[in-house]
Amino acid sequence: YASLAYRFTGWFELATYYSVCYDDLDDRKGEQHEAVGLPKHLAWQKDWTITARFDVNEYWVLKGEIHLIDGTALLLDQHNPEGAERESVLFAVKATYSF
Repeated sequence: YASLAYRFTGWFELATYYSVCYDDLDDRKGEQHEAVGLPKHLAWQKDWTITARFDVNEYWVLKGEIHLIDGTALLLDQHNPEGAERESVLFAVKATYSF
């Protein structure tokens, strides 16, 4: 996991991070999954993310994220009963109110 952020102004920040998760550190290429007929990409998940944060005022924060994901190691089978593609893109928007 590595992260980098820069606050351009008091109300605007851009950040990026990269995270990697392996199902088994001894099988980073997914060969054990492939040997039993499963997709190799079940062995890892690599997530490159770009975020933008907007501090609207002292109470409200808006944040948007784009995730470029390779691999499916962290996806749950019950949410993906027919399997999942190796590569995916996730868009997320969050509003936070602090009181």
